[in-house]
Amino acid sequence: MDNKLTITIRIAGKVFKPTIDRKSEETVRKAAKMLDDKYSEYKLQVEDPFDCLALSALQTSIMLMNRNREELPVPVDRKLSDIEALLTDCLEKEKK
Repeated sequence: MDNKLTITIRIAGKVFKPTIDRKSEETVRKAAKMLDDKYSEYKLQVEDPFDCLALSALQTSIMLMNRNREELPVPVDRKLSDIEALLTDCLEKEKK
């Protein structure tokens, strides 16, 4: 079975028909809607459509970067300290 799917999305009044993996359809549709919604907000404030898209992309990128910053993994040194503590605890239990 083919895992590709061609969908129709609309951004800034323009229709796009990307071919995507079936499993990412919902994500692509949500992303397109989010970008189009942001475009519509900026369209009320800025006349140039390119400027609206640029500002929409910038705001979306900022949101993504902030989300990634919030989800940063635990620092390696802290993980290593936790592992060391577990190993020490296990070794001490074996000695008893």
